[in-house]
Amino acid sequence: MKVRHEKWMAEHCRTYKDEGREARRFEEVDWRQKGAVTGCCWAFSAVAAIEGLYQITSGQLASLSEQQLLDCSTNGNNNGCSGGVMNDAFQYIVDNGGITTEEAYPYTEQQGMCQSVQPAVTISGYQNVPAEDENALAAAVANQPVSVGVDASDFHLYQQGIMTADGCGENINHAVTAIGYGRADDGTQYWLLKNQWGETWGEGGYMRLQRGVGACVLASNHPNRLLETSKRES
Repeated sequence: MKVRHEKWMAEHCRTYKDEGREARRFEEVDWRQKGAVTGCCWAFSAVAAIEGLYQITSGQLASLSEQQLLDCSTNGNNNGCSGGVMNDAFQYIVDNGGITTEEAYPYTEQQGMCQSVQPAVTISGYQNVPAEDENALAAAVANQPVSVGVDASDFHLYQQGIMTADGCGENINHAVTAIGYGRADDGTQYWLLKNQWGETWGEGGYMRLQRGVGACVLASNHPNRLLETSKRES
């Protein structure tokens, strides 16, 4: 797992201090209720996290370009819809001086030539949340949506309710955005995840995944939290 993780994740990342104790102050988080959640998996996961944090910090909604990442973020392990990782996407955005809007660089459902566009939103950097530490991940999610890798082998079967650990595999093969967490009436704790498979999948495009048991290796791969977003001045 460690070797696979090191290959999968970026080389130039910071570490994220364990804030599990702080996370326990929050019984439930759902960034959908605060307007911070908007619409090839790594690009969508990265963009959703940036859009969410930008709305939280600026109070403004922004629809950013997944296509720019697919076409232009070829650094590290990123290779369009043939696969990629979120921290390489974040590093590209840092190096590029930002990411443009969906309107300026619309999604075409396939990788194309990189276009020169004016960035609209910047990020100052990103950090890795400690691996295999769901308390630390909860502390990060309490403050912003977070990009995460999961084993989604059986996600196509999910319709509603809380998916439990016994329905999960143990190989990271998909990226989603953790946008909250909560506790069901029966006491089961869950993660609230945004997928990019459309509103007809799951609970309107979202799913609840059992929390605190390592389900679908959600917290095993150093999820990424962003440091700061801001509007790029022309």
